[in-house]
Amino acid sequence: MTPPGGADRVPGLFGLGYFVLSGLAFLLAPPLPPPDGEPAVIAAFHALNSEALQVNATMTTFAALCLLVFVGGMRSRLAENRTWSAAGSAAGAAGATLVVAFSAVGAAIGHRAGTLEGIVVATALHDVAYIGQSLAGGAFGIAAFAFSFAIRETRALPRGLVAGGFVTAFLLLAGVASVGLSDGPMKIGTPLSLLGFATWTFWVAAAASALWMLPAPLPARPLPPPGASA
Repeated sequence: MTPPGGADRVPGLFGLGYFVLSGLAFLLAPPLPPPDGEPAVIAAFHALNSEALQVNATMTTFAALCLLVFVGGMRSRLAENRTWSAAGSAAGAAGATLVVAFSAVGAAIGHRAGTLEGIVVATALHDVAYIGQSLAGGAFGIAAFAFSFAIRETRALPRGLVAGGFVTAFLLLAGVASVGLSDGPMKIGTPLSLLGFATWTFWVAAAASALWMLPAPLPARPLPPPGASA
């Protein structure tokens, strides 16, 4: 028999699954050439690493599915602050969708390399996937901010997550703001984006651990009306 609050703790396991799968996807992914690289080099990279990028996209997809369950659990746990919990879950779901979409684009580029026309198409798609992944961090930044604000208001999870969430949001949004800088795009944006994504992943792991370890409080029983028998 499931203990009280046991089902509510399950999304925490999915959050930890997201941490593991996204970490493996990052560690096993071949380093991408920058978007301002030579078109022939970019096309050759995707042609040689097509299978590795497809495996990476698959792992990213399963990680995103785990993340969707996690953000749903966060929304349920923080339901007392309906506005911010809903905003956090919506932004988290949007970020997961964008990451999967741009990972799929990157995995499909290898099929377009070879001819001169294919090199042009591959380079364009590479730029879209590369920069799009960084822009997807904006959705995660909004999710981290919204969930942190909801935690601060409801106190349904440890308050230590609040400061970490605000720092995560700042790093992710700063990475997005740096993508469009001139003088070699991504020279500043890439380090900030990577740091923001890493911080987001660890913040999810911390919040997921809290979801699993701390069952939701049981709703308070209403007091009997005056004069009612016990």
